[in-house]
Amino acid sequence: MTFPLPILTLFLVMLQGAPGAEGEPQIAIDRQPPTAERIQFDPKNPPADMPKLHPGEAALCQMNFNCQVQLKYEVVEQGAGRASVSARIRRIQMTLTLSNKIYLPRGANPKIRAHEEGHRVINERVYEDAEQVARAAALDVLTQTWRGTGDDAGAAGKAATDEAVKKLCDAYLAGTADKAHRVGQIYDELTDHGRNTRLAEAEAIRQAFARYANEPRPKTAVAK
Repeated sequence: MTFPLPILTLFLVMLQGAPGAEGEPQIAIDRQPPTAERIQFDPKNPPADMPKLHPGEAALCQMNFNCQVQLKYEVVEQGAGRASVSARIRRIQMTLTLSNKIYLPRGANPKIRAHEEGHRVINERVYEDAEQVARAAALDVLTQTWRGTGDDAGAAGKAATDEAVKKLCDAYLAGTADKAHRVGQIYDELTDHGRNTRLAEAEAIRQAFARYANEPRPKTAVAK
């Protein structure tokens, strides 16, 4: 009985510089293996850092899709007066990680354990495509010019690249954490948060992904 709780933590590092050395790839993605930690707790005295359970829940699986980004960019135009900058991103390096924390009450029965492991499976299955999602988002960012203003050229350049990083990470999280979140919601509906003993976890996962695939998606705004 759970609701997967995504933590959308982003670590951003901006590296100003000229285009990379000859032969250096424009996009470099390091997808780390997923990890899982299982924590038993006393329902009367849960850990202080454990997310709060909702009414009717006995356990939960907390997921963390993490995206660390490093950029190299080139200023292609600089305005006068209050600094304004137009920048092009020349290289994107992304490190992707997924961690799962499964919180189980002491003495949890096999059905509760299996249900929470089902959430982990969903998250890891979504993460299998994380590099593809990240690469598509990075390619989109590389094709655009990013503009920013600030008190000086450095601040303006950071403002411009902040916009690029936000778009990059928003697109990545939409294709990973948001997807896993929604599939997990459907999985919980199908299994009644693990109370439906007639539906095996593997079949519920299959049905959850199938229903998600058939749901309408919001139209993506055209970048200018």
